[in-house]
Formats: sequence, C-alpha cells, structure tokens
Amino acid sequence: MNHFLSLLDELDQLVTDSSYGRNNLQALEAARGLTGRMRSCPEAADPYIWEKIGCLENWLSILYSQRKHVPWGGAERILALVRHSCTALRNHLAVHPS
Repeated sequence: MNHFLSLLDELDQLVTDSSYGRNNLQALEAARGLTGRMRSCPEAADPYIWEKIGCLENWLSILYSQRKHVPWGGAERILALVRHSCTALRNHLAVHPS
C-alpha cells in the first residue's frame, strides 16, 4: 500500500507543479506513467480503485488540454476533481487496506 500511496503523492505533486489548462504533453505522459504504475499495484485489484484510476486518467486528459476543460468550468475545476479523486483513493485505502 505504501507504494500505491507514494504514486498518489507523486501524481499530486505533478499536477501541482505542472502547467495545466493548455496542451502539456510532457505532463500528461508523466501522469499516464504514474496511473499505469498504479494499475500494476496489488491495490488495483479492488474494483473501486481500478475505477478511480480510470477517472483520474480521464480528468488528467482534460486537465492537460487546451480546450477540453472549458465545458467543465475551467482547468481549476478539473484540477479540483483530480485532487478529489486522489483524496477518495487515500480515504478508501485507509478504510479498506489491502
């Protein structure tokens, strides 16, 4: 579980440090690498976690786009949804440790 949580921390740091609300292929690829590594963790066998990782992947593709975030209320709103998904994963793991 510690490895999964460290990947979540890395993702949270990535979205904090990288520019969003525009095309940022480098940040998107780094984020996809992290979510891919999350999927290979034993915690990903939990259907809730697998689904939340998918949500993160979707939000991240919107966050690092020039226009996809606009209908959702802007990049700041998508950033909040990414962070909410990370928090939901942490909370789930605290209640349901693998």
